[in-house]
Amino acid sequence: MHKRTTLISAPPEKSPEPTRILPRYVVISPARDEEQFIERVLYSVVNQRVRPLRWVLVDDGSQDRTPEIIETFAKKYDWITLLRRSASPARNPRPAVVHAFNKGFDLLEDLDFEIVVKLDTDLELPEDYFEKLLTRFEQNSRLGIASGVYYEESEDGLHMIPMPYYHAAGASKAIRRDCYQQIGGFAATAGWDTLDEIRAQMKGWETRHYDDIPFRHLRVEGSAIGLLRTLNTNGSIYYLLGGGKFFFLLKCLRSVFVDKPFFWAGLEMMKGYGRCWLSGQGRAVSAEEARCYRAMLNSRLTGRLRNQSND
Repeated sequence: MHKRTTLISAPPEKSPEPTRILPRYVVISPARDEEQFIERVLYSVVNQRVRPLRWVLVDDGSQDRTPEIIETFAKKYDWITLLRRSASPARNPRPAVVHAFNKGFDLLEDLDFEIVVKLDTDLELPEDYFEKLLTRFEQNSRLGIASGVYYEESEDGLHMIPMPYYHAAGASKAIRRDCYQQIGGFAATAGWDTLDEIRAQMKGWETRHYDDIPFRHLRVEGSAIGLLRTLNTNGSIYYLLGGGKFFFLLKCLRSVFVDKPFFWAGLEMMKGYGRCWLSGQGRAVSAEEARCYRAMLNSRLTGRLRNQSND
């Protein structure tokens, strides 16, 4: 059964007022060649019942109208800022997005905020998205990293993309400032949006997503760089983060028979992992971090860790 959600797309007539005192938050959005979708995320954030203190959109060398569209909103709303930077011609979304995020964070680090959000620019959010997410941070002082859950379009409508319970979607990742500082920020490496959760859990923070806080991903995952390349990269990431071979074998076997394109999905992940392994490439994690990651993965098989509820 596919779950559905209704999302907004039009600007409000007046500024919304927060209904309670919630953590102050800022948003940073790396953007590159997003003219097809960016107006929808701009309207989504402008429509939020609880707006951010500041929103920095970092244009990472766009060749289309992305910066011009952002500029029209920045002129209207003084809490929106456009930061332009040059980038290499090739699309390399994982490390590049962290470099762009860091440039945005440099503009905001002197502000008084408690939560920082990394928000992609191909999303659409319901108007209560941040209000609900901030409420979870307010209710749980040990919550370090969190997100809602994202939906994508399929032939029979919107469907929810499943994630491990401990994973917050990189497309809309909110992190408590204290947690962000303790883990040393986001690492500029493939797999950054899992490595941050490994390091946060090692510091005693909780990481998770909430199935009852939906948002819409307007572009099918992996379509920007190609599905097979995405699967290959996922295999490389698994190696870089020190995942166990048994779990990876099960993951690949599942992809062979379940994920599309059948057979090729699992094969591409194996190729990505095997390339790193055969070349003797170094890991992106310490031995202790690799053990933590394997424990996180194994908990999905054994059920030893408690199942977190949507409270």
